[in-house]
Amino acid sequence: MKQIELISPLGSCTIITGPIQLSLSSLQLKSNLAFITDHNIYSLYRNIFIPNRTIILNPGEKSKSLLTMERIYRQFIDWKLDRTSTVVGIGGGVVGDITGFVASTFMRGLPFILVPTSLLAQADSSIGGKNGLNFMGYKNIVGTYSQPRYIILDFNFLHTLPKLEIRNGIAEIIKHALIARSSFFHYL
Repeated sequence: MKQIELISPLGSCTIITGPIQLSLSSLQLKSNLAFITDHNIYSLYRNIFIPNRTIILNPGEKSKSLLTMERIYRQFIDWKLDRTSTVVGIGGGVVGDITGFVASTFMRGLPFILVPTSLLAQADSSIGGKNGLNFMGYKNIVGTYSQPRYIILDFNFLHTLPKLEIRNGIAEIIKHALIARSSFFHYL
């Protein structure tokens, strides 16, 4: 496992590369966890979730709604989540946006962990603390800026992605390299 400290105006975040089970167990989190994922990820990796502590969403942008947030808030209340609880989002960019938004607004902010499962989410959307919801046909018009406490990059998730999703992630990495500096682009 490798760790990288990301320091931004929103606060610090530790990026961990390695298998999710090892990474989560090394963090020694309190037992009051809540997991958020979607049906696609849950069907492939159900063994990493705590069954009675997992909210399973429909995949896709339609889930990024206030109605979904209400459902999650109600479940958090039923589970008696408090300020010592941690929310873990395992999925692509949609799951990351929902996890970040709901964690940063429930009880005025709970710590959260993102485990991005697509290359695009690993390279872009999980990093930076942007959390958005869609409203009245507008994409990401409601949102927060809240940095996750940890981002776990488990590259094993990439093995189940279709080639198109890998290409989307590679295109995003190339875009970042072009924007950042020429040495990074040449490195690629």
